[in-house]
Amino acid sequence: WTTGEGATSMQANATSFWVEIADLYKDKSHVIYEIANEPNGVTWEQVRVYANTIIAAIRAVDPETVIIVGTPTWSQDIHEAYDNPVS
Repeated sequence: WTTGEGATSMQANATSFWVEIADLYKDKSHVIYEIANEPNGVTWEQVRVYANTIIAAIRAVDPETVIIVGTPTWSQDIHEAYDNPVS
């Protein structure tokens, strides 16, 4: 519900969710955020737009914790992220 079809309409919900999660776990050293697990049926640009928004929201609450962003085709297309990384 966070990338691809419907992502625009659900972006606010996803952002609110991740801000809430970041606020709950920002001081926990055993937590990482995986905001797009193996996205499929979407382009890297769709994932990238989503990720840039969510990363900014998380970083406003938690500037330190690792954030993982999957790439299209079940995270196999890593070259796309290399060529056009999230900001």
